[in-house]
Amino acid sequence: MRRPFCQNGIKQIVNQTIAIKMLLIENKPITNGFVCKFIKLKIMRNLHIFTIAGLCLLLSSCATVTYFGDTVTPATTNVDVFYSAHDVTKQYKVIGHLNYPYSGSQDVVKAKFVAYAQKIGADAIVITGSTVNTNGTTGSDVVNADALKYTN
Repeated sequence: MRRPFCQNGIKQIVNQTIAIKMLLIENKPITNGFVCKFIKLKIMRNLHIFTIAGLCLLLSSCATVTYFGDTVTPATTNVDVFYSAHDVTKQYKVIGHLNYPYSGSQDVVKAKFVAYAQKIGADAIVITGSTVNTNGTTGSDVVNADALKYTN
């Protein structure tokens, strides 16, 4: 009885995969032309995945915090994070404004803001919201925050 083509094809791929694994385990050179092409295709597919992942990582790491304001010395080690100015219980002064492109992760944006606030000497930040690009041109959504310095 003859099997359908797809079953033969699947069986052939499984057998070749097993043969490749056996050759790799025994450290023997792979000389079968089809097997070499099969390995090359698998490597190229994985290479594309790693290239795309690397490019995404590179693009997301290139974004920087934009800051307009004063720098206070010394740098701080602890920065409080608020989402409303009404939640801040201490007296404060706004020393500047932070912006960062929204990358799809709130944790990343918050970490970038906190790290930058430490450098400029802020005691707290208030994440005020985001500006959304609605005109359809290139650009991205931006998250906004205020940098605070406690006065007492």
